[in-house]
Amino acid sequence: MEFLKRLQNLPLKQRKIVLWIIVAILGLALCILWLKITKERIKGFGKEDIMKEFNLPSFDKELLEIPEFGNEE
Repeated sequence: MEFLKRLQNLPLKQRKIVLWIIVAILGLALCILWLKITKERIKGFGKEDIMKEFNLPSFDKELLEIPEFGNEE
């Protein structure tokens, strides 16, 4: 409680500085936490799982049937 009383007795400009420093520290901590969680989620995704989940078509046969241009004699 002594800390709060000292903080309340500071001039308005210094209280705003303290507030924005605390906001910046909390924002940075949340950003780091979000990045770590996102990194773990991305690692958990497998390419095959995504292909099965979205039912994406395979174009392997179609790609082999496309004629190549520029190598004509």
